[in-house]
Amino acid sequence: MEQAPSGTPTLAPWARRLAAIVVDDLIVVAPAAIGVILIYAGVEGAGFAIGLVFLLFGLTIGQALYFTILNGNKRGQTYGKRLLGIRVIDVREGGPIGYGRSLARWGVPTVLNLFFGFFFLIDGLWPLWDARNQALHDKFANSIVVRVQ
Repeated sequence: MEQAPSGTPTLAPWARRLAAIVVDDLIVVAPAAIGVILIYAGVEGAGFAIGLVFLLFGLTIGQALYFTILNGNKRGQTYGKRLLGIRVIDVREGGPIGYGRSLARWGVPTVLNLFFGFFFLIDGLWPLWDARNQALHDKFANSIVVRVQ
């Protein structure tokens, strides 16, 4: 097998990306699950529904901040990516993608999934047949996920 030239990033394998998102989702979703349990245990009727709406809204904002800040900073790593030794970089320059593109990278699949509930499945599987192991959200943000050297 031919070696990549020195300094060329190695694309992150799909299994590492999947493991990283599982870790990240546990980090982001676990507090929300606890919140739902607490709301359900302590409040009934309309109060529960209102609490749930606020919780889900907060979870969305929490996810947006988590993925935007961590993928958009100079490291380009969420805690899951850090644990798995991968990071997000600009496809052309190899540097950080910044906060705007990081927000779009998270937001586009989130919004599309609201309209097409299966979008996350298609987006998540896309790297399996893509030449640069890019998911659709990577293509939109002009990013790739690579192994940390």
